Amino acid sequence: MNGNKLVFLPKKSYHQLFNITFSAMMLALAIITSLISEFISIPFFSQLKLTFDISVVFLVACAFFVSLGWSLTITLASALTSFFWNTNNVIGVLTVTLANLSTILFTRLYFCLFSKRRFCWIFVFLFTTLSNALLLTTLNGILITPLFWYYFGYVQTPNFLIVAEQYNKNTDFHFFFFGINNYWLGIFCLYSFFNLVKFGLVSCFGVPIMRSFQKFYWKRALAK
Repeated sequence: MNGNKLVFLPKKSYHQLFNITFSAMMLALAIITSLISEFISIPFFSQLKLTFDISVVFLVACAFFVSLGWSLTITLASALTSFFWNTNNVIGVLTVTLANLSTILFTRLYFCLFSKRRFCWIFVFLFTTLSNALLLTTLNGILITPLFWYYFGYVQTPNFLIVAEQYNKNTDFHFFFFGINNYWLGIFCLYSFFNLVKFGLVSCFGVPIMRSFQKFYWKRALAK
């Protein structure tokens, strides 16, 4: 092992059993965690269909200790499974899936940058949290919130420019964003706070989990 540099499993036949077993285990844990999060009701956020789902931690583990391909596969499998208990919240499932994919890619990117640092995983998850908060807050303003409101019939168009204009004029919408009367300020305040808290929780679980997996599975991940 060279410092904190992670060596991925080589694509050899005798590693296939480990790949399948570990991926299946991570998928099962991700599904269970995602399901549990649906029963955790937090005032205000639950009314907006926002859940603090931290199942992505296990998808990230698969990306590092098996492969990116396997991780993307179980991410899609987890998303499809979520439709069983989220049949009326298609946009919510797609949003969580998008957040999971961005988390996987950001952790891979920042691991390449910080792999030689002493507290590697802390830096990886810290910058992933900040990047996700910025990306998803922006997407919520431009795409996700307009689609969500259009899907449930709150607005007549998913065009974010028109939605922002209607929000600013109609005080009935202000409930969604802490009573703030400006669409973009409301988007920033709500979703930056939500995403920082959510991915902060992901980091709190992700750092010790990744360090534990790194410790106990390292020998199996070394390419000899």
